[in-house]
Amino acid sequence: MPVNLFAEKKPVAPSAFYGRYEVVERLTEQLAAPNGPNSVLLHGPPKIGKTSLLKFLWAIAHRDDQEEAKISADRTESGQKRCDLMRRCRALLNEMRGYVFVPYDCSSAIYETEERFVKELCLRLEKAVQAAGVPLPPPSEEGHYSRLAEVSEISAKEGQKLIFLLDECDTILPPDERKRTLPDDLRDRPREAALPGDGRGGVRLSVLDGSGQAFPAFSGQLREYRPEETIATALFPLLAVLIQQEKAALVMASRRPLDSISGRLGKLPELLFDFPLGPFTREEAEEFIRDASEKAGLPLGDYVDPILRAGGLHPCLLSLTCSSLF
Repeated sequence: MPVNLFAEKKPVAPSAFYGRYEVVERLTEQLAAPNGPNSVLLHGPPKIGKTSLLKFLWAIAHRDDQEEAKISADRTESGQKRCDLMRRCRALLNEMRGYVFVPYDCSSAIYETEERFVKELCLRLEKAVQAAGVPLPPPSEEGHYSRLAEVSEISAKEGQKLIFLLDECDTILPPDERKRTLPDDLRDRPREAALPGDGRGGVRLSVLDGSGQAFPAFSGQLREYRPEETIATALFPLLAVLIQQEKAALVMASRRPLDSISGRLGKLPELLFDFPLGPFTREEAEEFIRDASEKAGLPLGDYVDPILRAGGLHPCLLSLTCSSLF
């Protein structure tokens, strides 16, 4: 019986990553470039695939036996491309000195205080560095920002370079003064559907972004959201110093392009390479429809043209269109 693999709403696993092969390789080349800038602002509209791309980068750097087995077992054309891409990108990263990837989802800032947010980032950093075989002393009483700097210094002395993968950075970036802030935006837009509780005390809603495209939000955002500008104005200048000292690199995922980031982030915007992420190419979309549906047990290769007319080249809308055929 066919299994609807297109219905999954979460960011895709590395074994289900389609297209964007040149994008991933260029991004890896940017991180590994000897003369920089190594840090990147990955930006694009909602549901375009930013988080999935970060997950794929993490999979390149940190082998997961279960995902590796799925990727190796995929005999489709896209499966072979995925294997070749991971091999090339690993070779690029291996040309660098030792590297440590530190992933973190910044959307937790909506529900946490600044102290808890930075503490969790510290814990993620410590765990990643220790997993790379670097021993760390117990934390001092000087605070979490000092601990971030301390661990980064120790990691650098051990020949490691930190690569922070920060997802959903819009949550902590100061608002773009050219636009309304998120609370007003959400209040003014129609609520399309009320879904079951999100498990955090709020009701999950579907709201519209500026292009009329639906994306998920939480009712808690309407009531409790406030930009944690102290996080951005303290954390990002610290990361900028680490980047300048070549102790770290940064990949930020955001809906906002580089020219909209506030000057309150110190020198960080000057150190970032602007990296837009757009829709699939026609070739990538065709491959996605053909190979993913074949893997699901309901080949849709003969229906590529009508599917593309209905869903376009946006990965999320294309998945929804394919899902409706199951």
